[in-house]
Amino acid sequence: QVLLATHSTEILRSADHSNILAFKNSSAKYLSHDRHKIGLFIGLGSDYSPKIDPLRQSKRMLIVENDSDARILKAWAEKLGVAWPKKLVIWPWTGGATERKHLFGQLKAEIPDLVAISLRDRDDIALGQIDPETLDDRSFNRTDENLHLKVWRRRHIENYLLWPPAVARASGQPVQDVIELFAEHALVAPDNFASRDVAEAMIDARGKEISQEHDRSFKTVFGVEPIAIASAMDPQEIPEDIKYLVNLIDEVCRD
Repeated sequence: QVLLATHSTEILRSADHSNILAFKNSSAKYLSHDRHKIGLFIGLGSDYSPKIDPLRQSKRMLIVENDSDARILKAWAEKLGVAWPKKLVIWPWTGGATERKHLFGQLKAEIPDLVAISLRDRDDIALGQIDPETLDDRSFNRTDENLHLKVWRRRHIENYLLWPPAVARASGQPVQDVIELFAEHALVAPDNFASRDVAEAMIDARGKEISQEHDRSFKTVFGVEPIAIASAMDPQEIPEDIKYLVNLIDEVCRD
């Protein structure tokens, strides 16, 4: 457990942040709601979260599930000839849409001009819940025009890497060997891989497992990381969903 202090409030939190006890004056209480926890953490300032000060300056943030997602996006942007914004603050967080809305609300109270793009894997969300053009989650009304809640239409961000020629270039393996490994996962990459209209088998494939988590993944068999595959893709091979998000990031950070 770690004790942290801010102004007149002290908190005692467990290592995994699951239990948070706030002390103020002579009273103490557990914080059960994520919005309360977020608000308290923001109040701790730069000693607790070094992202806050840069965010106050840039006013632009990208919420992703982990840092590797941002690195993959940056690699795609470079292949597309789009400069990655230098002052964009990357905020890795596995929280769902509701939690991210709370996070944005708390941060915006501190930074009124804040603009955020949130990107999440679709996982088991129904495909029809995601707008095919804007990647908006249709189950959430957009109550703030500066918060872009986006969800990948393909199950995982790694699904956008499931293109045999790119895997072959990144790994140095023959394309046929890559195709045969695809077949082990009952998967065939169609010619229109980059299209929004690609077959649902590609959209719903277990991209994270196929690329790096399965004992017969690209990473295990060929020793190739997802970031290397992204960097090996030609511009015309990069899916339309990716191009849309890269351009949105560029547009938001130009304002």
